[in-house]
Amino acid sequence: AWRPRLRRFRTNNVMPFFARERLEAALTTLPDEQRDAFLLHEEAGLGIDDIALVTGCNRETAKSRIRYAVNKLRAAIDEPAERS
Repeated sequence: AWRPRLRRFRTNNVMPFFARERLEAALTTLPDEQRDAFLLHEEAGLGIDDIALVTGCNRETAKSRIRYAVNKLRAAIDEPAERS
């Protein structure tokens, strides 16, 4: 299965196993535009202007997509684990 490397996205500079699994699961729930912008920024290392160019949106939209994605992903990582 595909697993993002997520080199720069960290919570307190630590990526515990359970948090990484939550992050990967949360990535699948993001709207396509937010996920694409986030991965282009984190994985490909593209800047905001380049992300806007690649995705065909303006600079502010690219920034917003990344910001919304990061907020949703951080919230998913910080949620307590569900118990079966």
